[in-house]
Amino acid sequence: MSCKKGSVNSLSSDKEIYSFVLPFPSPIPWVSGTINNDTITVKVQPGVSLANITPVIQYYGKSISPAEGTALNFTSPVTYTITAEDGSTRRQVVIVSYKSTTKDITDFRFRPTENPGLATAVVGQLINDSSIVVRVPASTNVSALVPTITHNGVSVSPRSGQAADFSDVVNYTVSAEDGSTKKYNVSVTSNNMVYVGSSNGLLYAVDALSGQLKWSFNGGGMQMDGPICYQGKVYVTVSGGGPVYCLNEQTGAIIWSRASAASSGYGTPCVFNGTVYIGSSKAIGGFIECSLNAIDANTGTLKWSKIIANTMYGSLNTATAVAGYVVITEFVTGLHVLDAVTGNEVWTIGLGINSANPLVKNGIIYIGGEFTFLKAYDIATGTIVWQNNTIFGNTSGCPVMANNMIYVNAGFKMYGVNKTTGTIVWSQTSWGSGYFSSASVSLSDTALYTASNDGFLYGLNLNTGAIKWSFNDFMSAGTSYSPSPVAANGMVVVNRQDNTLYALSTKTGKLIWKFTAPGPVNTDPCVTDVAGNAYYTGRSGND
Repeated sequence: MSCKKGSVNSLSSDKEIYSFVLPFPSPIPWVSGTINNDTITVKVQPGVSLANITPVIQYYGKSISPAEGTALNFTSPVTYTITAEDGSTRRQVVIVSYKSTTKDITDFRFRPTENPGLATAVVGQLINDSSIVVRVPASTNVSALVPTITHNGVSVSPRSGQAADFSDVVNYTVSAEDGSTKKYNVSVTSNNMVYVGSSNGLLYAVDALSGQLKWSFNGGGMQMDGPICYQGKVYVTVSGGGPVYCLNEQTGAIIWSRASAASSGYGTPCVFNGTVYIGSSKAIGGFIECSLNAIDANTGTLKWSKIIANTMYGSLNTATAVAGYVVITEFVTGLHVLDAVTGNEVWTIGLGINSANPLVKNGIIYIGGEFTFLKAYDIATGTIVWQNNTIFGNTSGCPVMANNMIYVNAGFKMYGVNKTTGTIVWSQTSWGSGYFSSASVSLSDTALYTASNDGFLYGLNLNTGAIKWSFNDFMSAGTSYSPSPVAANGMVVVNRQDNTLYALSTKTGKLIWKFTAPGPVNTDPCVTDVAGNAYYTGRSGND
């Protein structure tokens, strides 16, 4: 459509397209072009045909070429020539392109400028097409982090620079130019890796944030025992007379190994102050000789080995090491305290039949037993500080401590006990009256986490014992042994004697990821964070 303007006494020099519309058949909407001097750009939805389109054009001038009503192919730029009444001409180019479908987050980071608790910027990693993981230092308050987000869409929601609570997964939506969207799940944690042994002879190293396998190590045995991490190394033993291995934490490469001189092999190691403390046993003339061994953590050299007991039913539990002392229990002879440097016995006391690992804190040993008791001993002298004989059930679980409380599983109940007096503060029964496992504590969530052979994993309030949440995978109900969970930096990890390792949010009990192995993963896991700190169950001896 042409329009004429100007003086009646002179020919107009006006020559301009001022409206350009591509009409598409219903239901595709008509699209107007954007005019910028001699260039007209038209953005259309992806997939529409650009061939044989008759545009609707409005212009100033005498004529236009190609003429109005001409169907054209707009897959390439089309040049229109507008002729004014005075004979002058102007060219305007129409460029039609598809709206962009790109909607990717290309960079996600927390900068110190917006997050004063960070010393340097922390950059997220894309672990699949829609999940971003960000590992921050363990001291970081994740409840109000401010992200800086770079993307190739037209918008992102929540927007870049908007604070969010990253104690749980935060969802981001990027919108593309064509109106399509893409969702990202952003997870923030301080955790780095999870290590767990299996009955098929493998040790698995799993990414703590994604649940993806990083590496596995074949110890050549039937059962790989629970791993212990220390200063960039993983220490693990193979049951049935196998060796103890020291592995590179990042790659699984062997740093050193030490064969067992005992017929039954090593137990689960404890590592403290550059020394691996590990029990071993061997049969001699109808008796079982149990020894505690001290091995250099860096070289595998034996420092000392001491016989703890020689009985018909001998069995050592995992040692617990603190400054100057190593504490270990033996099934028949009870509690033994040894000098950490020489291996000489400081004192020992019988506890009856015992299969519990002790908790050692601030010079006090806390230990349960088969006969419904919980006791506290002075580590230097063996003097009893207090004892509680009112706990109902087998207290052979491993106690853990938080603030002014001791937490211990006994029979069908979990107990909260005053650490100074031994008085019971609260007790809690599982949903299905199942036996609780040893617990793991998270001070940041004021909760402890324990599994039960009723099939549930529980989050309990530290102060009252009230059940905050429960998770049931229906796999371990009725089994006699419930693996102990490990809580670390907002995540609790547990296996349920099948071939699956579970990671859940400590805040909600919501499943974060599952790792499925070729064989049963049935040892207590070990979790490490980005600073190299390691987290264990109370059963590990590395409290």
